[in-house]
Amino acid sequence: MKTSTATILIILGLLLIIAIFITISTGITFQLLIHVTSSSPSSKNANSHTKHQTKPLLRSTKTTTCPKECVTPDAIYSKYGTDIHYDHQLCCSYHEDLKNMLSELNEFFRMQSISYFISSGTLIGSLRHKTIIPWDLDADVYVPVTPNHAAMNSIHLTETYIKLLSWSNVMPQSKYILRPGSIQKGKLITSFKLHRRDQSFIDRLNINGPKIDVQLIMFDGNNAMHIANPYWYQKFAIPKDLIYPLKGCAMYDTILPCPHIIAKVRSF
Repeated sequence: MKTSTATILIILGLLLIIAIFITISTGITFQLLIHVTSSSPSSKNANSHTKHQTKPLLRSTKTTTCPKECVTPDAIYSKYGTDIHYDHQLCCSYHEDLKNMLSELNEFFRMQSISYFISSGTLIGSLRHKTIIPWDLDADVYVPVTPNHAAMNSIHLTETYIKLLSWSNVMPQSKYILRPGSIQKGKLITSFKLHRRDQSFIDRLNINGPKIDVQLIMFDGNNAMHIANPYWYQKFAIPKDLIYPLKGCAMYDTILPCPHIIAKVRSF
């Protein structure tokens, strides 16, 4: 009975942490996450459609090797039972880049001794497919920064932020570029975007092509995680012990860091 109760508590904790991650990054509802972890994921699929109502402009003009998750539209419908907005060609061209971007970003973080973990839809994709979700056109990671009581005004002075600015020097041969978010109304938007150098960087949120959102986070005196910008800081507080120590989650042919409660649930 005790084992059963512990299992239920762990699964509830998993639902909570993924729900918060996805609410922060995409605004997807908690009810959506319940369907993601159930045997019938059609609600997640249908709601994921709203994230990509406007079809991205960038399409590959060259023949690209399709990642394994980019199956035919008929296969998507057969597997998930929904008319989700899915473009096979976009999946092939975007996901090949996203796979490479995750690999390069992981190597960059290793070289720079930067801690991070995958989150949001990327975390779900790892758990469900061991790939990016077929209809997702971006990826998400969280990066803790040096504790700073004035994070909203001086996060750019932290060691982590400065290290992130070194991408072009550390990865000079990369066809991707890591760029910081902009400043709005005098306050820093503390996120970075990794995208192709030949893409149009429209603004801090919109990139005409595949991208990885690198969101900076910080922990308060009570060991709760916050998004390190003025808008999100007060909205969410995730207990640190739901995240650390980090574990490994499968993503394509590698293992990427993820919250430890995820790995614990997968063991049942």
